[in-house]
Amino acid sequence: MNRVIVVGCGLIGSSIAASIRKKKLANEVLGVDLERSLVRGKNQFFHNISNSLENFGDADLLIIALPISEVPKFIRYLAEGNRYKRFELITDVASNKDPILESLLKMQKSDLLSMSERFVSSHPLAGSEKGGWKNASSSLLEECIVLLGELNLNGKTSACDNLQQTSNKSKRFKLLEDFWTNLGCCVVRFPIEEHDKLLSLISHLPHFLAFSTGQFLASSEYADVAQSVYGPGLRDFTRIAEAPPDLWVNIFIKNRKHILEHAYRWRNNFENLVEALEKGDENTLKKVLEQSSHWRSRFLGIKKKS
Repeated sequence: MNRVIVVGCGLIGSSIAASIRKKKLANEVLGVDLERSLVRGKNQFFHNISNSLENFGDADLLIIALPISEVPKFIRYLAEGNRYKRFELITDVASNKDPILESLLKMQKSDLLSMSERFVSSHPLAGSEKGGWKNASSSLLEECIVLLGELNLNGKTSACDNLQQTSNKSKRFKLLEDFWTNLGCCVVRFPIEEHDKLLSLISHLPHFLAFSTGQFLASSEYADVAQSVYGPGLRDFTRIAEAPPDLWVNIFIKNRKHILEHAYRWRNNFENLVEALEKGDENTLKKVLEQSSHWRSRFLGIKKKS
């Protein structure tokens, strides 16, 4: 690629830029961000940073790495005056996709068709309990899974809208798939419409529980002692509770429908487990623990093979 533009130069955006430059996948990596220290050139991951996309020209790839609350607004901005046509390929890296889908599907049909050729949704399952560009690293994306999903137009196109568009979309999808693979990621194709329900289970609910556990410990009588006397179990289980609260409040609220669906089921399971403990029901406790242990062992085995 000749030029890549990253909009949003935080942890993920800057880590992507760092990895692109390290692996020499583009001649020029440009950033767009409103933070003054970034615009003044203190971020070493970009060739140049501006506070406006208008200060840069066309690009082979536009990566939207903004907070999820800002992505729909930015999609509308791209639609105004057909700005999106300046970019051969467009992707986002947000952890919530439903708000993005809603914004895209509100576009005029002609714009939607053209945008759908260019847009492929991405979600690198990478991150850190430490946010911000100062904690960015090219190694953050190494061996991480990236979910890729095409835009489903839900009947907004006719059969004649057409084979050429399908061909263009397939080519661009392959380009983006190769891009992530070359960054050292493992690409998994997954329907964008099902993304948020999956993430609520494998990412958002675990974070929700980690934050809840951290708050429970912080308000306990042993709060101070637990910070200096702890085992690896507590350390590992609460690590992600150090993640930026503002980021995760945003994610929880945006995806609360799916998170609550799983949270209610988890609560029922937890109450059943508590009841078994109250009754001293060793058989039920052992069954639950063995099922969990088996799943965890199988999960680790699959990761090692991949």
